[in-house]
Amino acid sequence: MGKIRKCRQCGVPLGVGRDLVWHGNGVITQAKDPDHRMVFYESDFLDALFADLGELTGMPIEPVVIESKRRMTRDYMERQFTPFTRRIMHRLGPNLMSKRISRMGRHYGYGDIRPDELRSRGDDDDYQVVSIRHPYSLLLFCGDTVGSKEAMDGREFKVSWEETGEHEYTVTFKVGEHPVQLPAAARRGVPTFKPGEMAFKRCASCGVPLGVSRSHWDLEAGVIHDPGTGRRMAIFSPDSIEVVLRDIEEELGDDIAEMVIEDQRRYVRRMLGREDALMSWRNYREMAGLRGLGYVRDLDVGERHCRVLIENPCLTLFMVGIIQAFFEMGTGHESLSRRWETLPDGDLFVEISA
Repeated sequence: MGKIRKCRQCGVPLGVGRDLVWHGNGVITQAKDPDHRMVFYESDFLDALFADLGELTGMPIEPVVIESKRRMTRDYMERQFTPFTRRIMHRLGPNLMSKRISRMGRHYGYGDIRPDELRSRGDDDDYQVVSIRHPYSLLLFCGDTVGSKEAMDGREFKVSWEETGEHEYTVTFKVGEHPVQLPAAARRGVPTFKPGEMAFKRCASCGVPLGVSRSHWDLEAGVIHDPGTGRRMAIFSPDSIEVVLRDIEEELGDDIAEMVIEDQRRYVRRMLGREDALMSWRNYREMAGLRGLGYVRDLDVGERHCRVLIENPCLTLFMVGIIQAFFEMGTGHESLSRRWETLPDGDLFVEISA
């Protein structure tokens, strides 16, 4: 692994400060692609969520998750790079893309990604083997890598993996058809975000909010931890999760939304004590902004109710579950009614009542 430089003042990898912009409206975007939204969010529950959805629906969920992420990543890469650029990058060798993914993975908390074997002769026997330790999500990593490979190579690939140790996997990509075929993804228009007045205390050197720099980057392992909660964090596109969940619902035909909200509510209750929840609730506006989840415009919390209005929201189902968990833990109420809706202008309104 080439040396990854950190900011001398706050300790965050310099690539994070160069690549990302934290805006005052609760949105994080890529500096070179301001239409591409990112979040800085807990990741250790993602594969557990997918497993829970598979168990609740009684359907194989892994192929759908991988195919959905593959399709989205390939579409994004094909829009980012011209066909000529992709051909040049492919001729330079698939390992070039693997090294780029490995380096970005260490910055963004995706795990320790290492290319192992490669056969690239242009026939149907081509393959690549990659080792990964501590993946932020094995399924999303597989889909992301397949999509990147296909965008550069132009052929379809399939993926398999073997667990070789604790939190360690050998992943193999081979030329072949996808086991699941989903309809073409709908192209999203350029997002329009409302303005916000949130001001972060920032590192004077790299500009990253100090609330983010409190996290610990283990660049050798490709892991980010929140020292306050011990939870694992990662930087990823919220669209990838939202599209995956939509594709799961369309493919399996179940009411996935309520399952996801309940899963997130239970996750927060498992991970946080009451004092942690109360502190997070008091700092909810800042927490949402630091994670890129939107701008909390209105927050009305009483003993028997809470009403929250969030502009520029993302990961909507997760947000509803988090809000309910915070309210339950803060007030001690268990028997609740929950109402939420996405308003015509895109805002998220959540109301919880005892």
